[in-house]
Amino acid sequence: MHMKKRKTLTKDQKFTILLISSSIINAAILAFTISSLNYMMDVNNSLMMKVFLSIAFFFLTLSSINLMLVYKLYNYNKIAYIKHIVFAVIYLLIAVAFLFVPYEPIPYYILCGTYVLTIFANRLLKIFENKKIFNIVCNTLLSLASLVVAILLFTLIGEAPALLISGLVMTALIIITVSLAHIMVFAFSRIQLGAMIKILRKTYALEVLYGLVVLIFSFSFIFTIFEPAMENYGDALWYSFAIVTTIGFGDISATTTVGRVLSVVLGIYGIIVVALITSVIVNFYNEVKNKGEPKELEKIKEEKEEETSKKKNKTK
Repeated sequence: MHMKKRKTLTKDQKFTILLISSSIINAAILAFTISSLNYMMDVNNSLMMKVFLSIAFFFLTLSSINLMLVYKLYNYNKIAYIKHIVFAVIYLLIAVAFLFVPYEPIPYYILCGTYVLTIFANRLLKIFENKKIFNIVCNTLLSLASLVVAILLFTLIGEAPALLISGLVMTALIIITVSLAHIMVFAFSRIQLGAMIKILRKTYALEVLYGLVVLIFSFSFIFTIFEPAMENYGDALWYSFAIVTTIGFGDISATTTVGRVLSVVLGIYGIIVVALITSVIVNFYNEVKNKGEPKELEKIKEEKEEETSKKKNKTK
């Protein structure tokens, strides 16, 4: 009887699985955190808030495990690998604690402050992991901001129990921001930034988008003058956004001739800009990417040759 060889997943297939699972996990974090915000203002529903926050931190635990597997897949440094193991344990403990601790300021401030401290530690370690100047500056600013928030939460422990809700809302907003950032990072992880920069320079896409932004802000100012339904500049910007994105919420509409003409111009210009930029960027990206494919194919061949040589040595 010949044993069938099990097909092992390639590195790209494993990363795709981790990418999909990360998106699902972070979407769950967003859903449960936003749900907890709904009950934070109501003391009578504190149990529901605790349950939703606990589930959100449980998914944060899964998110740390997912990142740990990504680092392991790409043979990242051990510090990053151990870091996410520690974070996973901390988030799991916080998830359990939210279910059992009483709804009082001191334990909640400690739990929220501990979570923010993990963000501070993560950003601080990122400075040493990636030593590019841009990443160092961004991570330094983020680490300082998270440290200030953590200090603020810990200083409120014995002084202002009435600010418990504001501390919880602040923590929930940080969780939402971090989970959104993770989704964006994983979504654009396969895009070659170097190729995108070359495309933006060659196609003048930034200048075209800049023209669209200028048109939105200038037309919004005119809308506030002629349209009675747009009482302030914010309403006019909201209406312009709905026109350009072709969403058309219908809550605000143009009624004057000037407003309708400007709406038509803005809508047509937005459609043309989005269609042109999308098609041009896709075409240029494929061209730039295809130029670099021969090098990638050579690397894949070298990796396969190394694997076959290792198998031969094992059989010997």
